[in-house]
Amino acid sequence: MFAQFWQYRLLNVVIIQRVSESWVHAYSYDPYRESSCNNPKLSLVNAWHTERRAFNFSTSLYDSEIKFKNLHRCELVCFAKNRPPDSLLVQLNETSWELGGVGGKLMEEVQKRMNFTAVITVPKLSVSLDEYGYDISQGFPELVTSVLNNSSVDLAFGIYSHIIYDNPKTEFSTPAVSECYGWAVPAHKGKAIPAWMYYTQEFQLIVWILILLEYCIGAGVLYVALSRNSQSSRVFRSFSYVILYVLTLTLGMSASPRVRGDRNKIFVGTIILYSMIIFSAYQSSLGSFLTVPWKREQIKTFAEILEANYEGVGTPQSQRILKRFSADTEVLNKLSQRYSLHSDHFGWLVKRIQQRNDAVTFGAQRFIQFYINHELNTTGREEIYLLPKCVIEAHASPFLFKKGSYFMKPINNIVSAAVESGLTKFWYTYSTPKTSSQFAKIHPLSIYQLQFAFVILIAGTSVAVLVFLLELQLCQPTWAKACLRKR
Repeated sequence: MFAQFWQYRLLNVVIIQRVSESWVHAYSYDPYRESSCNNPKLSLVNAWHTERRAFNFSTSLYDSEIKFKNLHRCELVCFAKNRPPDSLLVQLNETSWELGGVGGKLMEEVQKRMNFTAVITVPKLSVSLDEYGYDISQGFPELVTSVLNNSSVDLAFGIYSHIIYDNPKTEFSTPAVSECYGWAVPAHKGKAIPAWMYYTQEFQLIVWILILLEYCIGAGVLYVALSRNSQSSRVFRSFSYVILYVLTLTLGMSASPRVRGDRNKIFVGTIILYSMIIFSAYQSSLGSFLTVPWKREQIKTFAEILEANYEGVGTPQSQRILKRFSADTEVLNKLSQRYSLHSDHFGWLVKRIQQRNDAVTFGAQRFIQFYINHELNTTGREEIYLLPKCVIEAHASPFLFKKGSYFMKPINNIVSAAVESGLTKFWYTYSTPKTSSQFAKIHPLSIYQLQFAFVILIAGTSVAVLVFLLELQLCQPTWAKACLRKR
C-alpha cells in the first residue's frame, strides 16, 4: 500500500491501528532510510493512549521535512541543464561529475547537506552537445516539465530563468542570480569618428576648460603688469601682442623681448614651466592616439541595429523572450520579426559574428560573454560587442521542481542560507567571464594626472603676488611710485 502511495509521491499518509483497549498506533513510512532507499518501510510514528487522551510522543504525524533532512546517501535522479557560465558539468567517469558555476556549486552544497547520491542525467535532443555540454535545441523547457511531472527525475538543477521555464506544473527554488538579457553585435560598427577628434581627445573636457581659463587669465594679468611698468618694452602695451606672447610661451617656443621686474619674471617663469608640462603631456598623448588609432564607435542603440540591417540569429529560448517583451516597443518588435533560429552550436554563431560581421544575437549577457571570451582567447580578435543596456532583467533559480515536491522546502532553506551568507555572490563573481582584451584602450588625460602642472601654476602665481606685495611694503608711501619704477 505504501509503495503505491510513494509511486504517486503521497508522503503525508498515516495508517491507524488499534492494538489494545488502551493504545492506538499511528504508522507512516519513510522512503529514504539507510536500510531501504526508495523502498517504503512501515514505521511507528506515534501512539495514542485512549484513557489519557494524548499521544505518547511529541512527534508530528505529518512532519515530512524531517524525512528529507538526511537521505542516508540514497540515490536521487537529477536532471541537469548545462548553460555556461552559471551551470557547467564535466563528466569525469560513469558515476562522477565536476560541477561549476552557481548552479553546480549549489548542487554540491545541497547534496552534501541532505546526504544523498546524485545520479545526474544530461539530456541530448536533436543536435550534439558543444564542448561545454550546451544544447541549443528547441523544446528544452517542455522536456524539463515533462520529466519532472512524470516523476522520471526527482529534481532539475542548473540555472533556470523565470521567464523561460515558467510553467503551472513546476515550481522554482529560491532565486540565486539575476540575469540581464541584451544584444551582442559586431564590434566598432557604429558612427565613424571624425579625424579632428584625434587632436582634441588628448585631455578631458575639464582639463581643456582649465587650460583655456589659465590662458585668458594669464594674458590679462601679464598685460596689466607689463603695460604699467615703465622699464618694459613698449610692445607689451598692446593687448594683442601680449595674447600672442602668452600663446608662444604656452606652445613651448621662445619669445622676445624679455620681461623686466622680479614679479613679472616669476610669473612668466611659472607659465613657461606649466606650459612645458602641459605641452609635453599633449604631445605624448597625441602620439599614443596616432600610434593606436581609434576604431569606429560601438553600436549604442537598438535603432542602430535596425538601421544596419543585420540578421538576427539565436537560440529558441532567446527568441521566445524577445517576442514576449518586444510587443510594446516598435524597434524591438521589428527586430524580433527578423530574428531566426540558429540550428547548430552556439559557439559557431559567435564565430560567424566575429568573422563575417553580418549578424546579431540576443540572450543572457553572461552566457554570450562566455563564448565571446572563448573566441577572444583563441583568436585574439575583439570583433563582438555587448550592448550594456538590458532589454529585460529576470531572476534565475538553480533548481526546478514538480509542483508540490517535498524536496522544495529543504532545498530552499539551503539556497536561502547560501544567498544570505554571500556564497552565491562569491560563486557568481568567480564564474563571471573575465575580459581578456589584447589591447589596452587609450584614455584622455584627466585632471588627476595633470594636477602637478596646475599646482605649479598656482604656486608660482602666488609667489609672484607675494613679491608684488613685498615691493609695496618695502617702499615708502611717498617714494612708492619711484621705487616701483626703479624695480
